[in-house]
Amino acid sequence: MNPSKAYVEMTNIDTETSLDINEAIMSRGARYLEAQIQGSLEEAEEGRLVLLCAGDRSLYDECHSCFEAIGYSSFFFGDVGNATKMNLVIQMMCATVIAGLAESMALIEKFGLLQSDMIEILNLTPLKSKLIMDKANC
Repeated sequence: MNPSKAYVEMTNIDTETSLDINEAIMSRGARYLEAQIQGSLEEAEEGRLVLLCAGDRSLYDECHSCFEAIGYSSFFFGDVGNATKMNLVIQMMCATVIAGLAESMALIEKFGLLQSDMIEILNLTPLKSKLIMDKANC
């Protein structure tokens, strides 16, 4: 490989794996960019993904038009590993919200109240979010 060769990793891998891939790619004289993707299948179909990128800045700049085609926003976080770390934090926040919703639904049921009332109330408060509404209406 040489500097005109590059690899863009667009799967949700862990930081250590991304660092290992980067080392292997760079040892061959090529460039590496991690591009973690945030979004659902629906958001992908609508071109509304968010890309979290780190690694070779020039490669990020070269890929930017492609990223714009599949998403509405991309972010560059510097060194390899930073995008995977940001993705981990975002995923942890999503899991926390979903777990909180599940616990709340169970408590509502235990109290003998209607889950539909809670969902309606949430929809009228600052807690309203697409994530909560999608998961609450499963």
